Amino acid sequence: MEKIDIKKLWFNVDSKLKEKITSIFIDAFYEKDFSLLSRNPHKVYNLFLNAFKYELFFIVYYDLTPVGIFALSDGINRFLKFRIKDFIKNLGLIKGLIAYLFMKYEYEQKIKMKKEGLYIDIIAIKKEFQGMGIGKKIIEFIRNYSIENKKYIELDVNSNNYKAINLYEKNGFIKINEKKIFLLKGLKGFDKKIRMALNINFDI
Repeated sequence: MEKIDIKKLWFNVDSKLKEKITSIFIDAFYEKDFSLLSRNPHKVYNLFLNAFKYELFFIVYYDLTPVGIFALSDGINRFLKFRIKDFIKNLGLIKGLIAYLFMKYEYEQKIKMKKEGLYIDIIAIKKEFQGMGIGKKIIEFIRNYSIENKKYIELDVNSNNYKAINLYEKNGFIKINEKKIFLLKGLKGFDKKIRMALNINFDI
């Protein structure tokens, strides 16, 4: 029987592991979220390779193979810090500058949380391993991590991602607000971001 392991990453991540983490991210999100940046997925890969704050990441192994990642931040120190030179090098000057400003706004802005705690910045699973219960294991891990460390947790989810919303609700997350999304509404296929929080009271 295959075994799922989850390990915390730290500051010192070697180049091979960085490449694996970036590959998982691109495999999971390129087609639906980043193909507009470039028709060449390798160029998009290059934008993210040196942008991740790996110390915020956990990596998921399925039978010793890295197949998933997720990041937990405080909502202020987010999981990405883009480098403008990577955008210009891979996308050209004008497109690179525009893309850099958009991505910086989209992924680096601070998250206003209801109270101090952790924010689930990203969950990514390689496409060939999706539907195998790995997402469920990740959410269960995060829930237990929250309980063990007495950490309040929030996340955002697209309003049309019904499968994820159902999974979060089964693991104790509740909807706390919604935010209308106007930018790229037609391209993204949803018009709202739903903010959810883990419904656990800690005796601190």
